Amino acid sequence: MEQVISNAVKYTKTGGIKIYLEDGDGTMLVPVQKASHRKEDDGENSGMKSVCLVIEDTGIGIRAEDLPRICEMGYTGCNGHEGQHSSGIGLYLCSRILKKLGHAFSITSKEGVGTVVKIG
Repeated sequence: MEQVISNAVKYTKTGGIKIYLEDGDGTMLVPVQKASHRKEDDGENSGMKSVCLVIEDTGIGIRAEDLPRICEMGYTGCNGHEGQHSSGIGLYLCSRILKKLGHAFSITSKEGVGTVVKIG
């Protein structure tokens, strides 16, 4: 998670960053501190509810042609690296670790608009 937040901060010069929980239906759970991880008890079965962590920024975004490759080891893309060093290992490790832990990991982005990362 530190890598994703670090990237959001590094590439967001204007606007902001939002971090929140979202339920399985895509509804933002607000406030995060009071978000329940269990379904409402309907008198029958009460199972775990699908919840994902969302990190959303209004940064420079990721070029469409780079997006499919950003989790490859060593891949850095071109957007936003002028004058900055990037190893291309951070998102690779994030995706590998989250996969091993059984969590979903998705990134959507539009250049010039921002990026949304979902971990669930």
